[in-house]
Amino acid sequence: MRRMEKIPLRVSVVIPTYNRAGYLSAAIDSALSQSVPPHEIIVVDDGSEDDTPQVCARYGDLVTYIHQENAGPSSARNNGIEQATGELVAFLDSDDLWLPGKLERQVPLFEADESLGLCATAHYRCDESGKVVGLHSICPTKPAGILREIIARNLFCTPSVMVRRECFRHAGMFDVGLKFGEDWDMWLRVLSLYPGAFIPEPFCNCLCLGAGLTGSLNYRNFIDWKGIIGRNRTRAPTLYGRLIGCNRAMSWYYTNLAYYYRCKGTRRQGIASLAFSLLYWPLFHWKRYYWLISSVPAPPWNTLFKKVAGKRR
Repeated sequence: MRRMEKIPLRVSVVIPTYNRAGYLSAAIDSALSQSVPPHEIIVVDDGSEDDTPQVCARYGDLVTYIHQENAGPSSARNNGIEQATGELVAFLDSDDLWLPGKLERQVPLFEADESLGLCATAHYRCDESGKVVGLHSICPTKPAGILREIIARNLFCTPSVMVRRECFRHAGMFDVGLKFGEDWDMWLRVLSLYPGAFIPEPFCNCLCLGAGLTGSLNYRNFIDWKGIIGRNRTRAPTLYGRLIGCNRAMSWYYTNLAYYYRCKGTRRQGIASLAFSLLYWPLFHWKRYYWLISSVPAPPWNTLFKKVAGKRR
């Protein structure tokens, strides 16, 4: 009997966009230039008021354009997933780029392991000019280690992630109620049900516009952040992983909350947040000790000692 050949898995690219016409073409081109061509590219326009429709129209049948009323990136990604026909869904934000060979490295992993649910890669962080300012990667390659690391904080850049489409039927879709960390929450839910893989080489450039969590100084972000930790704290497969992952998650949360209060000028709340950060995970980052010491006012006897010493001279 002839052995049945496996049908190659098809990749649907989902690009949510909102008023990013100036970046969109480069993002689409980076997907079209992959050595393994995508099955389809779906651009979901989340109510843009710029030239996004015209940019997509230039690609003709190569791009499926969907317009929706402004509802946020989670809604746009969900819309794209629902329209996708490929077995794999790869995400690409409209102001980010894929590097050559991304799909060529990721797709074979899914073909070799039918249980694999998610695969991410390392990524470069870039400034507005496109200049690389840093490399972001993680060490673990085994599924349990990846989940334990990502429970602590979101280590995946969304354009680096590829998910088997059927996983969304069991893990659910992106939570439209979250204004921060909706991608992190999604990866945690998928990885709690399916094995994951991580490629330590960078295969995408992610734009950093400086308006992130602490840059925007929006306390609502911290409410969402703490909620994600709370509802995902039991997802690690072992008790050890849950304790380590959740303690590190809370430590990282309070470290960023301390920085938020520091930017706001509320010293007392900042010091309290740093203290909580150290209690949850003392070894997470040594710079927190410096922040804590520098935030505490000098004891009054230090000032008195300096005055007395000055008079004796």
